[in-house]
Amino acid sequence: MNNYVLNAKSDLDSKTAKEQELLSSDKFKDLPEVKALKQQVDHLHEDSSGNNVLDNKAPNPIPSRQDIEKNLRKKMTALQSEYNGRLNGLISQAKSEYVQAKKEKKKISNSQLAQKYMGLAEGVEAECDARAYAVIAYAENELTRYNYSAGIADEARKAYQQAKSQRRIDLLDSFTK
Repeated sequence: MNNYVLNAKSDLDSKTAKEQELLSSDKFKDLPEVKALKQQVDHLHEDSSGNNVLDNKAPNPIPSRQDIEKNLRKKMTALQSEYNGRLNGLISQAKSEYVQAKKEKKKISNSQLAQKYMGLAEGVEAECDARAYAVIAYAENELTRYNYSAGIADEARKAYQQAKSQRRIDLLDSFTK
């Protein structure tokens, strides 16, 4: 499997195996963010020192650091909104299924219902992870390509992990209400 994910200067190479696995997984290869990252990395070449660098032959004007960071924030906000909506839909489905089962006087285990929907939520989370890590890696590569500080990529990664942790707590709380 081709580990096309990042350039040599990227910090993601030292990040978790989960991030690397998600981004190189065939399961997520058709996601738009993963495709864009692959296209970007396909333009890598080795410089005279043997380091992988991005081709600086940009057909468009060089973006400012602020533009790259703004684009990263915009994409991460859009992903957060999309996936929160999908998770809220799962919560609604679970509650509806529970209410329907009670109406029909079917025996339904709260733990079975929670397991079913937590499994579905984990699938949604894995897809979101792949897209978010691809967006972050893409921005990180762009920042590196134009010799800008890529610190915002680590900030975005940390913010994403914190938001996920909080959302997980909120999700678990919603099943107990």
